[in-house]
Amino acid sequence: MMKAIKYTKVFKKQLKKRRQDSKWHSVFNGTLPYELDKQERSPWEFIIRCLIEDHKIPDYFHPHALEGLNNIKKKIKKQLNDAQATIIVLELHFDGHSGDHLLVYVPTQKTVFLAGIGTHSELFK
Repeated sequence: MMKAIKYTKVFKKQLKKRRQDSKWHSVFNGTLPYELDKQERSPWEFIIRCLIEDHKIPDYFHPHALEGLNNIKKKIKKQLNDAQATIIVLELHFDGHSGDHLLVYVPTQKTVFLAGIGTHSELFK
């Protein structure tokens, strides 16, 4: 099943900044190790395709749940128009387990909400 991708307002602003930042060049224009992606896509393209196609995110990206972040959960529930929805906020590292190029996202049954993109210090001040 294909999922829709939706961006929060905050994410849109962050993405614009990251695309212009040379420190993020490898995320948007680099390629993943061949054994991970034989199509030689950028980490960004690879992850977006995984999210749309509802594929498991490889362990290389260290996907994991985040605790708290009630403000994000509240915004997603509002967009879903479902105050009772169970929301799980996830994070992954575009550049491997110890990397600091992060994506914060919220998968739901039909949609994946992209909620944040940045480093730890930028996202979790």
